[in-house]
Amino acid sequence: MVSTLIVAKTKKAVKKFVEPIIKIIAKTGISPAIVTLFSFLCGISSVYFLFKNQTLFIVFALLAILFDIIDGHLARYLHKESKIGYWLDQGNDRFINFLMLLKYNIIFGTYWIVLPLYVIHYFLFFVFKTKNVIYTRAVLVGFFIFGYFNLFGYGLFQLGMIVLF
Repeated sequence: MVSTLIVAKTKKAVKKFVEPIIKIIAKTGISPAIVTLFSFLCGISSVYFLFKNQTLFIVFALLAILFDIIDGHLARYLHKESKIGYWLDQGNDRFINFLMLLKYNIIFGTYWIVLPLYVIHYFLFFVFKTKNVIYTRAVLVGFFIFGYFNLFGYGLFQLGMIVLF
């Protein structure tokens, strides 16, 4: 249960960091759905810039992750949590992750078996509502960033794909 402990500590640290930002956003009247839309647009942009412009990829990927973190916290802060919002947020995450993997496979032509496994993995997430896949995008982005700055990074990314799935 080490992963459960790590997730709990991470959530506590993130909440402390995000809380002041949430209060500012709440005063502007921006809804959690709009923040989810920003996350989606930044995620699509990050996929576009992946392997084209690494700096823009990093900027958009980190913004997408930040907006993704903020939307759920904002919904809870404003007491606007909904099942539709939850599923839109989760669907957004899964779709962007899938596009990152798809682009990786199109460019490098390896690990095509990962894509159907990924789809099955997230189908099971929606059926059984497990939380074990929360940090997948952060892990993917980390591997892509590390791969850019390290010659062996994409080899590590491939190893990470095997471990994740």
